Amino acid sequence: SSPTPANSVSEQWPVRGHVERFFALPHTRTWPFLLRCSLGVFWTTLAAWAHGTALAKAHGIDGQSIAEQMAAMVRLAADIGPGFARDADRGTYPAETSTIMSAVTTMQHVTAASKDAGVDPSLPAAVTALFERAASGHEAESPSRVIEAM
Repeated sequence: SSPTPANSVSEQWPVRGHVERFFALPHTRTWPFLLRCSLGVFWTTLAAWAHGTALAKAHGIDGQSIAEQMAAMVRLAADIGPGFARDADRGTYPAETSTIMSAVTTMQHVTAASKDAGVDPSLPAAVTALFERAASGHEAESPSRVIEAM
C-alpha cells in the first residue's frame, strides 16, 4: 500500500524543530518555503566550499590551511547578502563598491583555474553564466543584479 500523505508541516518536515531553531524561522504556513530558501543558500555555500577545497588540494594546499580564509569569505557574503535583497526589493542595482563585470571576470578566472587544475569547473562555470546573463547591457551595475538572471 502507498504511504499516507502527511497532514501537517511537522509530519512533512520531521527536522522542523532543530532547523527552525537554527535558522530562527517563524511558525507559519510559509515555513517550508523559507526553509527551502535557507537550505538552498546552505548547500550552495557548502558546494562552493568543497570546490575551493578541491582547487586548493589540486595545488598541493591542505584544505584545513585555507579553511579560515574561506570562512572569512562566507562571513563577507553574509554581510553583503542583505544588500542584494535590498537592491532586489527596490529593483535598482547601484554599483556602490564593485560592478557586476568584476564578478564576471573573477568567476571566469576561477573557472579557468579549475580547468587548469583538473577540478570540475561546472560550479564556477554555472555562476559565471549567471553573472554574464545579468551583466549583459548592465555592465556598470552592482553584482546584486545577478538576481535578475535567476
